[in-house]
Order: sequence, then structure tokens, then C-alpha cells
Amino acid sequence: MNTLVIFKRFEIWLLLALVAALAVFALQPEETLEQAVETEPEPAKTLAENDANRTETPEAVEEPGLSVENVSVTGTKQGRIVELTLSGRSSTDEEIAVTESTLLAHTDAGDPVNHFFAPFQEPPVLYPDEDSLVTVRLWLEKPAESIWLDFQGRKVQTELPR
Repeated sequence: MNTLVIFKRFEIWLLLALVAALAVFALQPEETLEQAVETEPEPAKTLAENDANRTETPEAVEEPGLSVENVSVTGTKQGRIVELTLSGRSSTDEEIAVTESTLLAHTDAGDPVNHFFAPFQEPPVLYPDEDSLVTVRLWLEKPAESIWLDFQGRKVQTELPR
């Protein structure tokens, strides 16, 4: 009977109520963005309005791949760390991790440039349906003026700051 004395304390009942409320909150399903944002459909346009809005120049089609947004170089005693901020999307219907196997880099002289090893960092990912910003760190042993990046068959040249 001495063990049931603990339930006579107000603090214990308050603690049990708080735990029950947190459990109910944690088990609720998340509201997705599509459920949260309600959009009104656009009114239908007639064929004449569509012809009036049409321009003579064809629209530019986005080519999947990478573009370099920012480049920074940090010098060390043994070499240089090149940090690239890249913008782009995957050309396939799947997410692609930007690793040494998917993003090849070499200097303008043809020397390979290795990725900088970060042991507990997950590789950045490019998504197929929207542009993604990723940061890639490369290890450059010798000074160079530019680096060539090869991603999914598309090559991009990056000038390095001095």
C-alpha cells in the first residue's frame, strides 16, 4: 500500500498529464505543404487571349546541369581548399548525390582534383524537380588558375580567385 501513496501527490498527476499531452502531440500526422496552402484555380482563357499573350520568341528550355554561383579558396601549408557553391538540378528523375563519382574535377593542366574529405558530413544532393544549391569542397595540391567540373556529361570551367 505504500507504493500507491505517490499518486496522492499533485506533481505526479501534473507530470502524467504533461506526458500524455506530449504523446498526443507527437503522434499527430504532419500537415503537408499542399494541404496548408489552398490555391484558387486560374480562370480559363479563351483562344484569343492565349494568342495575344504568345510571344514570337521561343521560351528558353532549362538544361539540367550545374552552374557555379560562388568560389572561395583557402590556403594551407600543404595545399588549398576550394569551396564551390553550385546551383543545378539532376538530369534524371532521381536525386543524385554530388560525390567523387558523380562530379569529376581537374585543373586546366589536366591534373585531377580530389574532393575534400569530411568524415561525418553527408554528401550534398541535387533534386530533379527544382534547382538546388550545394556546397562542394575540393582539395587542390598545386596552385591553378581554373578548374574544370564534369557533372553528368556537362563540363563547366571555374576560374579561381588569387
